[in-house]
Amino acid sequence: GRLGEHLRRLGFKDEDIAKTGLATRYRDFFVGKITIPYFVNRNVMSIRGKEIGAKYMSLPGAPNRLYNIDSVWDAEEVTLCEGEVDTLVLEQLGFNAIGVAGANLFSDNFKAYFDKCKTVYVCFDNYDSGRRGAEKIQDKLGHKVRIVQMPEADEDGTKNDVSEWIVT
Repeated sequence: GRLGEHLRRLGFKDEDIAKTGLATRYRDFFVGKITIPYFVNRNVMSIRGKEIGAKYMSLPGAPNRLYNIDSVWDAEEVTLCEGEVDTLVLEQLGFNAIGVAGANLFSDNFKAYFDKCKTVYVCFDNYDSGRRGAEKIQDKLGHKVRIVQMPEADEDGTKNDVSEWIVT
């Protein structure tokens, strides 16, 4: 793919490029996907991809991270979303928003990020795994968590997450 060709022109070897997971000799990992960089202290630490109408994809072997974590460092209030797009929508509306890559992917390792927060609003999708994931976070972080109940989904499935609700 084009990324692999570009990296080879810069002098990188095929085996080194393949180890990153970004490209092989024949294919770029992120072709046809929206790329979502994960910053920590303003440095890109990971990248995820999203195909329109499809699931998110992480690079092979990439660690589980919180998205937009830089907004939590000194914040007293944080909104924790399910997914990067919901995080971006709330961030654009002025909230200190961070995202978890899935409703059940909040790790015990993440707890320390919230030590200085007085309130953590958990705004996950309104379906079974989203509600269960929010309750698990409340169990892990305790009294500072407030679960935001998104509206019930319409018959066609819309309005059950932040982005769909704002757009609708």
